[in-house]
This record gives sequence, structure tokens and C-alpha cells, in this order.
Amino acid sequence: MKTPLVLTLVFALTFGSLNAQDMDQEVSSVVNRKNSVSLAIDFFLTLSVNYERVIPLKENIAMTVKGGLGRDAGNLAYVITGETALLFGRQKKYFEPGIAFQYPFLFDVEAGDSPLLAIRAGYRYQTHGGFQFRIYPMLLIETNPPEDSWGYYPWLGLSLGYSF
Repeated sequence: MKTPLVLTLVFALTFGSLNAQDMDQEVSSVVNRKNSVSLAIDFFLTLSVNYERVIPLKENIAMTVKGGLGRDAGNLAYVITGETALLFGRQKKYFEPGIAFQYPFLFDVEAGDSPLLAIRAGYRYQTHGGFQFRIYPMLLIETNPPEDSWGYYPWLGLSLGYSF
């Protein structure tokens, strides 16, 4: 009874470690390029410049933390954007669910700007050379919606960037 258990343990440790090394090489595009800058259009046509840091968690899972500054095209408010997301995938293609926020500052009080939250799930394409493309449907949530509004809006975001 002990012999099959020992053989299984030796087999798992030997080939499991080889598999983990192979996985690290497949995820090298995320792990080796941990920083990126991007230009994004999201949050009711907000154009923002962002910096993102990728934090590897497991073989094909990483977490991202992003922050940036932008300008809302609707009422010309300046905004601070932030986001945290997970990356699931290998090589160049990733599924990226996350949560984001937009906080307006230097805006017209009468325009009724309020901070926005977004729940999103998107697709990221990131080449080994550094090019990055993201597209993501999102649900925008107003933190202080007007009384005649639902406060929830579907939206689509787009981002182009460079990873280094």
C-alpha cells in the first residue's frame, strides 16, 4: 500500500515541478513586462492616461493595479481613475475582470458630477514586443445618481498601450 503512494508522490513532485517551469515560460509576457502605460476611452467618454503594474500570483494568474488622470468629454471635468483587476491567460491573450473608479475634481458643481464605480470584464491582447490592446464591457454605477436616473449604465471601454 505504501509503494503506490510513494511512487505517486515522486511522480507528482518530479513532473509537477517540470510543468510549473513550463508554465512560467508561457506566462513570460505578463511576468517580464510588469509595467505599462495606456490611453483609455471609458467612463462616459473619459479620455485618460494610465500607468499599470502587473503582480504575478500563480502560473497563469496575475493582479493588476492601475491609476491615471483624464478628462471627461461631456462636461470637461478632470478625473482621477483607478482600477484593480485579475488577469487569467497565457502568452498573448487574457481574460481580465476587474473593478474601477473615476473621481472628478476641478468640475462644475452644477453639472452634478459624482464619483463613478465600474464592474467590468474584458479581453486583453498583449504582445511580447509590448503592444497592448484591451476592450471591456462595463457596468457604470453612479455613487450619487439624480432622482430621475437609475444610476446604472452599460458602457464599453477601449485601451491602447505599451508594456515594458
